[in-house]
Amino acid sequence: MCIRDRVSGWLNVIDYWISSLSISHYLGVALAMVIVVLITSLSFKSLYAGVLSVIPVVVAVFLNYAIMGFAGIWLKVSTSITVAIAIGVAVDFSVHTIDRILVLTREKGHRLNHALVILYPNTGRALLLNLQALALGFGTNMVSSVPPWANFGLLVMTMVSVSFIASLTLLPVLIKVLKPRFLITPESVKMAANKLDKAA
Repeated sequence: MCIRDRVSGWLNVIDYWISSLSISHYLGVALAMVIVVLITSLSFKSLYAGVLSVIPVVVAVFLNYAIMGFAGIWLKVSTSITVAIAIGVAVDFSVHTIDRILVLTREKGHRLNHALVILYPNTGRALLLNLQALALGFGTNMVSSVPPWANFGLLVMTMVSVSFIASLTLLPVLIKVLKPRFLITPESVKMAANKLDKAA
């Protein structure tokens, strides 16, 4: 007679979740990034714009993992969902920034340098109010006595804040240095030329 043992019950379920969590988590994050790039590319009608819009989010995601490492927050079911949620929320800042730059350069005919100067007083203020609402909303979880909820609030609030800062610092710098073609249209060139003629 042969006796065999087999792990069963809730312990087996937890072991199965944890063993497959890391691979599925990173695949999910990569897939979410690709989807964000595709959607923003279709929205702006430019793959270049789609890639630029996801850069602040990538910075925020990597910093999120760094904070988890330094703070000793393990990757588990409760913390793995923070990145997916934060990606969807944090990308709003870069999309809003690029969209406003496109309006200022394409539709209103401003030169890039002037468009960036105009960007901060109005769009920057709107993004700051958006950040305050999101950061305070998610940050309230940090006062929770339940560690997973407290970690969730900390990580999401950090990612949103980093994406906001990167969208108003790193993103304009990249646009200014790279000078992507999707910012320039024949109509915007004519409008800029007309403005120069009127100023002369």
